[in-house]
Amino acid sequence: MAKDRLGIGFVGSGFVTGFHLQALVSVRDADVRAIASPTREHAEAAAAQAKRLGIGDPAVRSTVAELAHDPAVDAIWICAPNDTRVAIVEEIAGA
Repeated sequence: MAKDRLGIGFVGSGFVTGFHLQALVSVRDADVRAIASPTREHAEAAAAQAKRLGIGDPAVRSTVAELAHDPAVDAIWICAPNDTRVAIVEEIAGA
């Protein structure tokens, strides 16, 4: 029987996200499934990086709520600026 893989969603698509994506290369049984960012071009670039690294083919989401409701996402990495994190956690909790 095949093991289930952890589906990871990222909130944020900037500099820090790139480091987390690179670190996931060495993590077994996990895939990046979605990336949410208010800047679509940045989210698309992060999604392309994940695909190049072989750690998933993530969907691009424009809102945190869309990412939180994605059934493919089991865990959420918050890589957004510090001053936005409380609001992001509240949005995830309310989703």
